[in-house]
Amino acid sequence: MHWILLTLSILAEVVGTLCLKWSHGFARLWPTVGMVVLYIATFVFLTLTAKTLDLGLAYAIWAGVSVAAVAACSVILFREPMNAYRIIGTVAIIVGVIVLNLKGGVE
Repeated sequence: MHWILLTLSILAEVVGTLCLKWSHGFARLWPTVGMVVLYIATFVFLTLTAKTLDLGLAYAIWAGVSVAAVAACSVILFREPMNAYRIIGTVAIIVGVIVLNLKGGVE
């Protein structure tokens, strides 16, 4: 169950972050409302995840996967440039999350 909650938290965070861009500096109402609602959902799901999964592991996975997903979505949706630094940085984040998962962390 904690993996489902963590996945929901990641999805809410990624879409909420994309709403930051779509809000045009809070000038558009619905993307701004979406961002607030999704960020609240993000932390509700992350809090529930932390009940059964080590917080350090949950947070590392949440942050790492979210950063990688937002970076990929930014390239696809907003046509942001993809370069070697972005690729190397994103791969390093993913490798870090994998290394953290090798140890475990479920209570």
